[in-house]
Amino acid sequence: MPRQATAELEPKSELTDDEKRQLLETTIQKNEKLAESGVEMAKLFLQKGKRQIAKRRLREIVNEFAGSEAAKEAKSLLKTL
Repeated sequence: MPRQATAELEPKSELTDDEKRQLLETTIQKNEKLAESGVEMAKLFLQKGKRQIAKRRLREIVNEFAGSEAAKEAKSLLKTL
């Protein structure tokens, strides 16, 4: 394969600062949505009377997504259980 064609197939080794920032922002947003979904799931478990499962899920959210709004909500819910 000609050198030029090979170079086009090679992945970029470095991201620009803007690409890094965008990737970080996207990751933070996706993690927050994932954590929010976990809190909603825990609330559903509580509604179904599955208190221990809900508590376990809320603890996971607090540990895995520390500092997020969902983790704050999870921590608050845990205090009521």
